[in-house]
Amino acid sequence: MLDIIQELLTHSPFSQEAIALFLECDQSTISKWKSGDRKMPAEKFEKLCHLVGYSLEDYAQGKPLSIKNVAHFRSDSLSNEDLNALAELNKMAANLAMLERLSNENK
Repeated sequence: MLDIIQELLTHSPFSQEAIALFLECDQSTISKWKSGDRKMPAEKFEKLCHLVGYSLEDYAQGKPLSIKNVAHFRSDSLSNEDLNALAELNKMAANLAMLERLSNENK
């Protein structure tokens, strides 16, 4: 799990400061998760996945990181409200993709 956390934090379009704000933690905690000095709680991992658009289904199946961000742009001036909205959009997009996949499998 450490490798995927490092990849999510490294390849995220969001600054470490924005991620810390979104996950409601200190920037030093983000650094510790990234370096492996501290374990990331599951609920923070899930939130981070939604923020960057990485599917939890892909993670569970061991698929490589593929950030599918609905809104992928520079995030220097996004508020926490903006980040929460992006996370919800990415979560909905992942759910729609899963429903499409299930629908196609049942045909």
